[in-house]
Amino acid sequence: MPVVKYPRVRDPLFYEWDRKAQKCGLRHTIYAVNGDQYTGEWLDNLKHGKGTQIWKNTGAIYSGDWKFGKRDGHGSYSIPDPVTKEYRRVYTGMWENGRRGGRGVFFYPNGERYEGEWSNGLRSGWGKMHYKDGSVYEGEWLEDKHNGQGLFGVMLLSGCLGHPYFWMLHCSLAAGLWLLRLIPPLLVLSLCCSSPHA
Repeated sequence: MPVVKYPRVRDPLFYEWDRKAQKCGLRHTIYAVNGDQYTGEWLDNLKHGKGTQIWKNTGAIYSGDWKFGKRDGHGSYSIPDPVTKEYRRVYTGMWENGRRGGRGVFFYPNGERYEGEWSNGLRSGWGKMHYKDGSVYEGEWLEDKHNGQGLFGVMLLSGCLGHPYFWMLHCSLAAGLWLLRLIPPLLVLSLCCSSPHA
């Protein structure tokens, strides 16, 4: 019976060259085959320490801490605006294992903003969400949803001098309790209506 020999499966040469390079310590810009570029520190051929990554296909930039090839520590992620081509900050804060984790601020394209805790790239823990209509929710989050205790505030204008005050909605989602109250009750109203400019 004849013996059939199959060619040995081999990685492309650039993989072998990359392994042999043994990048360690501070390096100038290193370009990947797909056009991505990284400038910063290395350890055992992995991004480790401070560094900046630019992705060619999206133009996104991450500048901050790396740990064994993943974003880990404090860093900032920005993307270019499709119209103006200027960079718009998307997230600044802590990263864990390549995802948002710990405390950070996320800026949404519509002008909304979340400041608080993250876990596995999702809003989890205590945080404050600023909505574009001026309302604010501050409280507990779990996997990107309100969960537990929190306050929801809507800014309104009073009739006297246009002083702003907040209607606060206190919610305990665990107990299913929603309580609407004015904060501060009558304090803002008495101050603005007794003003000599009224």
